[in-house]
Amino acid sequence: DPVRQVRIIQELAFGSGNIGMVGGQVFDIQAENKDIDLPTLQNIHKHKTGMLMRAAVRMGAIAAGASDRQLDDMTGYAEDIGLAFQIADDVLNVTGTREELGKNPNTDAERGKKTYPTFYGVDGAKKLADDCVTRAINRLSSFGPSADPLREGQGAAQGLRRPRVGQPGEQGAHRGHAGREARLTLTPGPSPKGEGSHTPSPPAPLQREREENLPS
Repeated sequence: DPVRQVRIIQELAFGSGNIGMVGGQVFDIQAENKDIDLPTLQNIHKHKTGMLMRAAVRMGAIAAGASDRQLDDMTGYAEDIGLAFQIADDVLNVTGTREELGKNPNTDAERGKKTYPTFYGVDGAKKLADDCVTRAINRLSSFGPSADPLREGQGAAQGLRRPRVGQPGEQGAHRGHAGREARLTLTPGPSPKGEGSHTPSPPAPLQREREENLPS
């Protein structure tokens, strides 16, 4: 279907480009050594790796002929998992070791970056990530067994290994880099409402600064 093919290309371009993952990385660098607030941090995180995860999930849903409602549910799932990934990454930067991470820990603090542990502490950030994954899995309630790989978190994100999905009401536990168990939430973002409502806006203070620094 040529229409679906074009939509899939658009999703990848959007998720990886200057208003997706690449843009998020730029905003992240711009935020170093700045006294950003929590909404700005949340917006930066929405633009990073999570945008590529969002694109991957939406591309699969579009290729499979998902309805608008199904695409909304899948988009919400991907955004929650993407945010959980970023929070878990923030936590592991504080709690991990060089052997576990494959890099030096505490690099965020050395760069003057504010992260979720900055605002919530390590335990609070873990709780946020936990809630986010629980919310993501709940978004799949209308799907059958074919969605089990998503529920189990297989390949959902580097650093978030397969969650342990137990009895009803039991929250899953997720593994961090090199097997560190990290409970996976985040302050809920706006719920999906439709095709055009999932476009995150750039962090306003950083966007203004970037525009002011552009050559005229």
